Amino acid sequence: SVTSIGNRAFDGCGGLTSVTIPNSVTSIGDYTFSDCSNLTSITIPNTVTSIGEGAFLGCSGITSINVENGNAKYDSRNDCNAIIETKNNSLIVGCKETSIPNSVTSIGMGAFAGCSGLKSVTIPNSITSISMATFKDCNALTSVTIPNSVTSIGDEAFKGCSSLTLVTIPNSVTSIGNWAFAYCKKLRTLEMLQSLYNKIIKKSEQEVKKLKQEEIEEIVKWHLGCESDVNLIIHK
Repeated sequence: SVTSIGNRAFDGCGGLTSVTIPNSVTSIGDYTFSDCSNLTSITIPNTVTSIGEGAFLGCSGITSINVENGNAKYDSRNDCNAIIETKNNSLIVGCKETSIPNSVTSIGMGAFAGCSGLKSVTIPNSITSISMATFKDCNALTSVTIPNSVTSIGDEAFKGCSSLTLVTIPNSVTSIGNWAFAYCKKLRTLEMLQSLYNKIIKKSEQEVKKLKQEEIEEIVKWHLGCESDVNLIIHK
């Protein structure tokens, strides 16, 4: 009987609409089902104790995600339509129908990446970190509210969210990664606190004084990957 599904085993199988993972399986490899764009549902058996990086990346058709009861490593608490690592309360796989539970404290790398049907997302104030590429290429995402509980936003977190128009980065955020908002072509306004703005610049006070305001803004926009016409609103 099959105990593991290897890396990229079904990668890019656009014709795959459903899959039944047998109870003998304990591990699912990296990018195993990535870009299976017509896959509509996932059920993770209670025997699975390892899910690899990007296992369901770009599966934009998924509307139902369920982890069977009794799984020691993962869960789908509150019928959330997501896979959560139970021990550290990290959501690692989501879909356009996911409702992020209040008990989740972090959203994992690429959790919603390539989820082209995701139009809006409510991030609960239990979340403290948004990881690398979490919402990358969610090209239908028009709005996102980042709560005051979030302290870090990873590299490319919202890269390719081409429908986003406005983002307010809360005062709680102390670090934000490279190209977090790259290719967000409709993004016109980005608000942040002065202290975060200063951290992004990564220059001494003396160096900053020698720069023109437009040069400083150019540094910030380059770091975040923003379009040149984005209006930066900085709060003291």
